Amino acid sequence: MYFSIPFYEVDGEKTGLRLQESWTFLKKRVCEIFRKDLKRLNCKIDPMYDLPRIVKVIGALSVKGENTPERPWRLSYFIDEPKRMEDEKLLKAILEESL
Repeated sequence: MYFSIPFYEVDGEKTGLRLQESWTFLKKRVCEIFRKDLKRLNCKIDPMYDLPRIVKVIGALSVKGENTPERPWRLSYFIDEPKRMEDEKLLKAILEESL
């Protein structure tokens, strides 16, 4: 799934933790909305226990672990870029947890 929200600067650890809770809330809400389709297709959305593995900010540098030739830090990017349509209401809902 791909969701596009406007730029939002995270200004500290407290805000980052709050956003992590909101992402978890978003995942639960998406599962509720697509429950019938997921059951019909025999699929499930992975739990977001480790957000950096699941949620990627396109254009952000992945700096997990040591920067080695075998596993260099790398920039995230689209293989096939979709048409970007920012969703202001989604950003507001994430910030307010009122999906």
